[in-house]
Amino acid sequence: MKKKSQRIKKQTLVGMLAVAVVLIIGIVILATSVDFGSIADMFRPAGQSSKSAEASAESSEEESRIDPDFTGLLEIDGQTVYIVKGEPQYDATGLMYVNGDYYLLEKGIFRKDYTGLTESAGELYYVSEGKVKLDHNGVVEYKGDFYSVKNGIVDQSCTGIVKDGDKGYLFENGKAIIEEAGLVAHEDQIYLFAGDGSLESGWYDDAGGRMYFDGDTFAACMNGVFPVDEETSYLFDKDGYLETDKWNERSGYFIVNKHRYHMEEDGKVTDAMLPCYEKAVRILDEIGWDDLYAAYQWTINAIYWHTDYELLYPYSVPEGESHINYFVDYGLTLRTLPGEAGADGTQGYVGNCYVFAAVFTSLARMMGYDAYFIEGVVPHPNGDRDPHGWCEIEEEDGCWIYDPEYENHRNQHTDYHKDCGWRTYNGSPDIWDFADGVRAE
Repeated sequence: MKKKSQRIKKQTLVGMLAVAVVLIIGIVILATSVDFGSIADMFRPAGQSSKSAEASAESSEEESRIDPDFTGLLEIDGQTVYIVKGEPQYDATGLMYVNGDYYLLEKGIFRKDYTGLTESAGELYYVSEGKVKLDHNGVVEYKGDFYSVKNGIVDQSCTGIVKDGDKGYLFENGKAIIEEAGLVAHEDQIYLFAGDGSLESGWYDDAGGRMYFDGDTFAACMNGVFPVDEETSYLFDKDGYLETDKWNERSGYFIVNKHRYHMEEDGKVTDAMLPCYEKAVRILDEIGWDDLYAAYQWTINAIYWHTDYELLYPYSVPEGESHINYFVDYGLTLRTLPGEAGADGTQGYVGNCYVFAAVFTSLARMMGYDAYFIEGVVPHPNGDRDPHGWCEIEEEDGCWIYDPEYENHRNQHTDYHKDCGWRTYNGSPDIWDFADGVRAE
């Protein structure tokens, strides 16, 4: 019995050892296939995994190392965080002034990935890579619209044209007006929209003719003469279309806005505003722009007749100088009157027939008349011919002669009567014969 009992104990021990081996093998297999971290997560607070817990621990550790006196932006766990006196400000959202600059924050994190506009205290700020660009001036595109930015802030008072590089934009209250491509009238101006919000410049053709849009104002050139480059100008009508009908074989001169121009056959316009016409403008501003007879009477009465054989004849004009400009300049320069008339120092306008004719011609031209300064001869009482100057005007019913000097010097002419020099013709019994006339400029 004793031996039998020992044998049973021995078998039991062997069985227990076998079970233990099986358990150990099972535990090893289980350990290689089960994530104990996940199992452990089941016993952690809701929302916190083992990894986030580790990160939180690391983050808390980084935050714990922040200098309690530090205020500014600091890298924490791969993000730029706004810190005030050592404490992260995770509730801070919007623009924040940090160390001399404005930064855009979202829940305390610096938004360095953001470029666009953001509102703060009623203003729109331009933000680039999370930072307000206070030195930025120009046009900024944001969500399909264009804004005028001045010192980093949208200028909501901006109305009109803003040039940004070689592009132009039409603004109203800080925001660009965007129209479909084509011509658009706006406040008495015409603009050419490109279709992307910007304005076109340069030449443009449509059914109405040719137009030109200025590179600075981006408006169509209208109702006047405008340069299209440093050397070339053109005339445009009130609707902005190119005009070429001012050119003619006889003249090509025309007046726009009290200024005299000349048009070539190809439509190009050159400035023809000599000083003599500037003086004519001052006179016409006084006596009126719509009465040729008033200009004729002014010439007769304003100039004191006097001649100078050295200075007041065609041969006196320097080579290359305009004859009409020379005689007007002489005649309309105040000087002491000759003889007894100027004995007391009285000053006035002085000149002979060439001065009279040149002055009246300049007045007539500035009034829009096709007037010409003529140098020729007239009969002398002794049978010879005297050099003489007069004016001719081409009108619808013919070419008419105007001789203001004849009436001014009336006491020398036995056939004188009032207006005998006004709108007369060669061969008239009321005035002398005009001969060998040459149109001088």
